[in-house]
Amino acid sequence: MHVHNVMPDRHTFVAALKACAQLGDVKTAFDILQELKIHGFPMTEHTYNELIRVYAGASLHEHVKEEHIDMYLKDSMELFKTLEKGENGTEVNIQVLNSLLLLYSNALRPEQLEAEVLPLYDKFKIKHDIYTYQNLSRMYLKLRDLDTIMVLWDKLRSKETFKANLMMLNTVLEAAIR
Repeated sequence: MHVHNVMPDRHTFVAALKACAQLGDVKTAFDILQELKIHGFPMTEHTYNELIRVYAGASLHEHVKEEHIDMYLKDSMELFKTLEKGENGTEVNIQVLNSLLLLYSNALRPEQLEAEVLPLYDKFKIKHDIYTYQNLSRMYLKLRDLDTIMVLWDKLRSKETFKANLMMLNTVLEAAIR
């Protein structure tokens, strides 16, 4: 991460982790995390969020093994529990919860998601947002659970503050066509 005597800062590490998340590159993310620790930067909500999203991205790889997905889920919950402790002033927020939800939905683990992740929204008094519904709908579409998609759509439509985005509309349309 050292280029022409430019020292990385905490934002550099988060940006690098974000790139790893988009690629699902767990190995590089691990190296970046070690560099972050070597430089003495504290873990922030953004760091935890991107680390969880790395696992979410890795869960989408075509040939990912189930035991790796199990490890990603376990590691992410451990990361979440560390974040929850509030060290370095960290707080649970909607982005972190949605990243956990994204991981479980990418892993196609609806039972675990409903038992382990969805209750966290209530525990921390965080309301679902459009991305919560979007990721849930995407998972249920992959699982071909069209009735659940329609229930989610009805919940979303009943909220005055929500405006459906194109992805949600496409999911509902695809579910209706099937």
